[in-house]
Amino acid sequence: MASRSTLERWLAQCDAAGLELSAAYADTAAVPVAGTGCTLLLDGAQLYVRRADSLPYLLDAEPLGTALDLALPRPAIEGETGEHVTFYTSTAEYERYRDLIEGCGRAPRRCRSSCFRTARCRCWPRRP
Repeated sequence: MASRSTLERWLAQCDAAGLELSAAYADTAAVPVAGTGCTLLLDGAQLYVRRADSLPYLLDAEPLGTALDLALPRPAIEGETGEHVTFYTSTAEYERYRDLIEGCGRAPRRCRSSCFRTARCRCWPRRP
């Protein structure tokens, strides 16, 4: 988030450089929108969330499992599949959060312990 004084300073710098700006956009608007489903962009400790039918928003991604729960609610009907998810992240973040990322579009079963969505969790569906 940028304050009004910061925006005015940026505008003054652009004017001084001879650049004419016609619009300013929130960084969440830069996340690509998928025609159906949800687009997620993990950037460090921030999770950008965008759907075609709503305004994009930003979540604190620490812990990532909680952010994914907020971004991707569970289906209302048991056994129903979750929405289509397109997930963008760096290679390093993908390796770090592989189990969470690969499972984020699936309908989770309820965990019976505190292992929810971790590498050791046996309640979370996995790819064969």
